[in-house]
Amino acid sequence: MTLEELLAQSVTDEAQRSQLLNAIKQDRAGLETNKQQILDELKEERKARQQQADKLKEFDGIDPAQVRAIMSRFENDEEAKLIAEGKTQEVIERKIEKVNAQHKAAMESSSKRVAELEAALAERDAKLSEIMIDNAAIQAASEFGIEGEGKLKIITMLARQAFKVEDGQPIMRDADGQIITGEKGPITQKEWIDRIVRQEHGYLLPTAKGVGSQGGKQGAQIASNPFKKDSLNLTEQARIQRENPQLAARLKAEAAA
Repeated sequence: MTLEELLAQSVTDEAQRSQLLNAIKQDRAGLETNKQQILDELKEERKARQQQADKLKEFDGIDPAQVRAIMSRFENDEEAKLIAEGKTQEVIERKIEKVNAQHKAAMESSSKRVAELEAALAERDAKLSEIMIDNAAIQAASEFGIEGEGKLKIITMLARQAFKVEDGQPIMRDADGQIITGEKGPITQKEWIDRIVRQEHGYLLPTAKGVGSQGGKQGAQIASNPFKKDSLNLTEQARIQRENPQLAARLKAEAAA
């Protein structure tokens, strides 16, 4: 049964029935309009919610509390304020200045460490040189019969002043920087004691024992004169001067004749 038929049965007055019918139709039209508006709003709301859900997926795994803390710190940061004020160049210059300062500090620290290592190496090398020179001087001194702690200390002190280690070998140079040579290349510690220490610090060497009748015997043992230029022998010279100074004096005179 339609609405018109229902009204025809219940309302006999045609004018009243027509009025009621129009009113009902208007109400229905209003309801339909409201219904469509509600449906449209629901559709827009679902769409907005979906967009929010999709947006939230981008922040999966991110702690909101941490984000808020970072944002708060960023907002209070001086550089952020400068950027917000459009002073980007100033921020860049500050960054560069900070990096340069850090680099300078690192370089200074590195240079200081290098200097310390170089100083330590120099000290070690100097100590090793002293040990090398001392050992060679003591060994050479022992061959001349130099004994006693006091004399050996003087010998090592003089050796350190006279010799410098070059390429792992004690070298003695003159005032002009030229290497002083011995019988076979650079002068040895033994030759140095015989030629220089004996002359300048003769008190360090032991006094030769009396020779008496041994002079002839010593002379007989000499195959060639070690003081002559063509048979020069510094080691033999030292031995003769130590054991028989008189024979040494005679051989020197013969070599000079």
